[in-house]
Amino acid sequence: MVSLGRGYYDFSFSSLDDMRIVCAVGAWNLHPGFLRLYLWTLNFNPALQKFSHVQCWVKIVGLPQEDWSPRIIFSIVGGIGTPISLDDATNNRTFGHFARVLMDIDLKSDLPNQILVEREGYAFFFRLEYEKLPQFCNGCQTIGHLVTNCRKRMKEVPTTAPYQRRSKWWRRF
Repeated sequence: MVSLGRGYYDFSFSSLDDMRIVCAVGAWNLHPGFLRLYLWTLNFNPALQKFSHVQCWVKIVGLPQEDWSPRIIFSIVGGIGTPISLDDATNNRTFGHFARVLMDIDLKSDLPNQILVEREGYAFFFRLEYEKLPQFCNGCQTIGHLVTNCRKRMKEVPTTAPYQRRSKWWRRF
């Protein structure tokens, strides 16, 4: 393992099979932190990478008690990101107002405020609440500010000089 800077590492494997086994897992929750593996791409430069993934807690409001199993909860929220773990109250079923899941979410994607769950014979919506999402700029696709405060966007918007009234002088000869 070699550090490349900015939280990126290069892993070398002794065999192709070892690499496939490790990459098949996809991601690990390191408490705190999250390790996600990608295959190497040519000309990779850590300084040019833009972070759009975050970990956040997502509440599922209105979940029936019979659906409070990790398999069902992970299946419900799997469409909005990668489920990592349940909080203790959800896992132990000591609090029944909502289920809470730690998720890895890509902020580039649309985050729904409800999710449709279909079962044989009926369908219903659950409300989703995202806790402490960071600011995300849709302009430069970067975490840390909103598009209204984006320096890159400010540079791209042409600045116009204030209108100055010009007077015309006419001369008759």
